[in-house]
Amino acid sequence: MISGYSSIMPDAMPGMGTTAMNAAMAPVSGGATNMASGLSGQTQGLINNNINPITGASIKPGFFGQGGMAQMGISAISTLGSLWSSFQQNKIAKKSLALQERTFETNLKNQTTSYNTELRDRVENRYRSEGREDYQKQADSYVESNKL
Repeated sequence: MISGYSSIMPDAMPGMGTTAMNAAMAPVSGGATNMASGLSGQTQGLINNNINPITGASIKPGFFGQGGMAQMGISAISTLGSLWSSFQQNKIAKKSLALQERTFETNLKNQTTSYNTELRDRVENRYRSEGREDYQKQADSYVESNKL
């Protein structure tokens, strides 16, 4: 008896020995069997390449079949969708870059103003603490020559 088969199958079919029965149940050579469809790898490969495995003639794809008009239309729509998405991403990237540039310019302007204010305060306080006469005029002159 072949393992894995139910006992309702006779041990030997009339006119067929056990070795002949085992050979009849073996998978077709040329590839492993495709468990989903029960076809050999070679047969499935022919079908995937639009070739009739029995006659060898090419199979014309149907409207919904592999390579058919519906598949080509869906592929074209998918490509257009990808192009539109890329265009939208490009617009978002440009807006993001513009925002970063504005932020940089604003920060640079604020830091320059802050530096100049700090320089003026420091120089005025130094000249005042040294007791210089007309320290305001000297401080203005120093700041004008050293500001950013």
